[in-house]
Amino acid sequence: MKVVIERSSWGTKKLHDTLNGSFCALGFVGLACGYSPYQMADAVYPGIVANKYGNKWPDGIVQMLTGFWYSTDLAQNLMDENDNTKCLQREQRVIEVGKDLGIEFVFED
Repeated sequence: MKVVIERSSWGTKKLHDTLNGSFCALGFVGLACGYSPYQMADAVYPGIVANKYGNKWPDGIVQMLTGFWYSTDLAQNLMDENDNTKCLQREQRVIEVGKDLGIEFVFED
């Protein structure tokens, strides 16, 4: 799956931050999977969205445990890399973790 991240809308901590209109890397994945910004509004984990609106995430993002969707370790790793704004290689790290999930991230201005 190819996912384009628009640098001007790339954010941290939330799938879709309604205060500034940004999306984290997984938020861009969610858009590509058919979730709306409204469905991802201020959610911090993909499992929250899957539990509320059904699972549309690609394999490896969420897993079903005890009747609820939760983020996988790989998804958490992606969130951690996305949110590490002090890392000079942040885009490259997101791209690398994306490969482990079968996601080809492309960054555009």
